[in-house]
Amino acid sequence: MTQRTVLVVEDEPAISAAVATRLRQEGFRVECAIDGPSGVELCSKVDPDVVVLDLMLPGFDGLEVCRRIQAE
Repeated sequence: MTQRTVLVVEDEPAISAAVATRLRQEGFRVECAIDGPSGVELCSKVDPDVVVLDLMLPGFDGLEVCRRIQAE
């Protein structure tokens, strides 16, 4: 079975670490980004199966991240 990849886009380090830890415990490969622009860039590089996205992000908000990901 192929390991699924989750992209976590969250600017609060404690929240990002907690979410990533739990996802890894469940067997997912996890990549993390700390702001909108890096989230979009990392998404194009790792092609995740799912994105866990905060709405309030530096750079641009989570809705804009979602729009840009969908546009690609």
